[in-house]
Amino acid sequence: MAAEVDALDYKIMHELYLNSRVPLSALARKLRMSKQRVNYRIQKLLKEGSIKAFITMTDRARIGYTYDMFCYETSPFSERQEQAVFRKLLALNPTILFKCEGKWNIMAGFVEKSIYDLAQKQQQMRFILRGHIIKEYHLLHMQSLRYRMPQSDEDVHSPIFSSGKKTDVISIDEKDVKVLRALSNNARASYLELSKMLRMPPETIRYRMKQLQKNKAILGFSISVDPNLHGMHHYRVYVKLSIPNRQTLEKILSHVSSIPQVTRIITLVSDYDFCYDAVVDGGVEIRKIKAALSHKFFRNIVEQEAIRVYEEYRYSHFPIL
Repeated sequence: MAAEVDALDYKIMHELYLNSRVPLSALARKLRMSKQRVNYRIQKLLKEGSIKAFITMTDRARIGYTYDMFCYETSPFSERQEQAVFRKLLALNPTILFKCEGKWNIMAGFVEKSIYDLAQKQQQMRFILRGHIIKEYHLLHMQSLRYRMPQSDEDVHSPIFSSGKKTDVISIDEKDVKVLRALSNNARASYLELSKMLRMPPETIRYRMKQLQKNKAILGFSISVDPNLHGMHHYRVYVKLSIPNRQTLEKILSHVSSIPQVTRIITLVSDYDFCYDAVVDGGVEIRKIKAALSHKFFRNIVEQEAIRVYEEYRYSHFPIL
């Protein structure tokens, strides 16, 4: 972590990573601090960007939505053009928008219920990026496994949050969707704040949230941490297997999850079979991780494409309100 982030800040972030809706009083008791001091620390972490947002972990497949990522290799923009492009892309309300370097340099993810809505987003992106697109890549996200907070020394064997498994789809209405959108990157919002935002009684919001959690549409609450702060590098590495089968894939994923620098694994429907997020000191460290993985599974791994994420303009699990 950064020099500005001390051991106490890290403890606070870790607790919020596990449950960002934990009441301030409960968090203060656990850390043996006053509520005022805990709140001051949280606000400081937000202001400096160590915590980017309080996010709600939504299982999109559970409510009948799909998550698609469009990645673009583009020709250079001027600084002014680039700023305008990312403003326009944010206006499309993606759940993920990354500026990156590697095989592609823009990544935008959309959660949509209809392929027609997704096609419209694709056309809008192509219009915004017109004249600069060299190549477009489409990746359908399946299962997402979130393991540990960046730069954690935890010995983690099971994911903290797991979404996207094949499951029965539950029925939700428009009010549920509004609740999910309001909570998307504002997971610590109080019932009163949500009530004013959604124009619903607090009791109604409380009930709907409990039902969404009971039905596993909401898996929990966490934080989005900026892994690039203070010299660390965030890479998303895309892996292609030779003859993928479930047993081989599970064996490789189990090994990848044990790598201390890996924070997330996502299985895909694309040219690649899965990808993993790693937060490292630099290019040398990510090359070592890739090499070790390729040597261990030399019969199975065909390719590993490392994309460095320079800036996270947005990271959430559901479109924001």
